[in-house]
Amino acid sequence: MIDFTALLGASFHANARSTSAGIAGLETALGVSLPPDYKDFLLWADGGEGDVGDLYVSMWSAEQVVELDALFSIRARMGQDFVGIGTDGGDYCFALDLRNGGRFVVVPLGALAREEVKPLATDLVAGLTGIRDGFITGDNI
Repeated sequence: MIDFTALLGASFHANARSTSAGIAGLETALGVSLPPDYKDFLLWADGGEGDVGDLYVSMWSAEQVVELDALFSIRARMGQDFVGIGTDGGDYCFALDLRNGGRFVVVPLGALAREEVKPLATDLVAGLTGIRDGFITGDNI
């Protein structure tokens, strides 16, 4: 399993862990299979938030993924193969593009459309690593 504590640092405040049953429930609610690295994240923390690199990162809990998907109509507007998983604490939604194996992407919450999607990394861990290491910043999302 990935060491998310080391990856995200002391400024990230992790929620309590999710469970395998909770993750299975999320997959059932969404009707998708989630990427292994995102499941590992949820087993480490069911969401959380804090400063990572130069960005504020707010990762949604499994319950929030379902609730906020409905509130913002993320999958209704973007397609069933997009799963919103958090924000930068502001106008941008971090998501997983399941068309491409769980690519870590960002899209403006005010313009949820496929043509607005910006790929950030091949997967969640690569994306969080890029944020931590300063390769992904507020200037390039």
